[in-house]
Amino acid sequence: MGYRAMKSPETLRKEFEAGAFPYLDSLWQMSFCLTRSETKAEGLVQQCYRKSFDWWKKASAPIDFRKLLLKSLSEIYLTGLSGDDKSERQPADYGNYRYIDEESVLPNPLPCNILSKAIALIPGDIRLLVVLSMHWGLSYCEIAEITGIEPNAVRAKMQAGRWRLRLELAKRFSKSANPDLESIESR
Repeated sequence: MGYRAMKSPETLRKEFEAGAFPYLDSLWQMSFCLTRSETKAEGLVQQCYRKSFDWWKKASAPIDFRKLLLKSLSEIYLTGLSGDDKSERQPADYGNYRYIDEESVLPNPLPCNILSKAIALIPGDIRLLVVLSMHWGLSYCEIAEITGIEPNAVRAKMQAGRWRLRLELAKRFSKSANPDLESIESR
């Protein structure tokens, strides 16, 4: 039984809120980036909050709120509880990849709405990993720990995700900025 078992429900709620609230805006932004729907993002964050609270109050030691919230959000998203579109979780075709030089394709700084739209076009399982890396700045090992995916699989999916993101961003800008883009698209 956890050390929190002796505390009143109100005290538990206040302690959890104090630790979790600083992350809620970022969780919502991440959820919106994953789902591209305000309604689904709100539902995902609510489920994440409830699940995290249940895990937290059963814990026998202090917990890192950031990892706890990300782990529950990832689990909910990957198991499909966040929406009706199960096709998001289908295995991706990784194909052959070729590096696209970011400086020759992307303006600096990149407008957030363009990046968000490009991320939305990445398959759901890979999208989660890309968002954990880009939005939260997590390493492959941290992403593997949070999602329960093997580190080598995270590395491979991140490579695929970055390649697809670069391709989508390149499509949104001028094909003349990178003449090799047409040969990449034909693969």
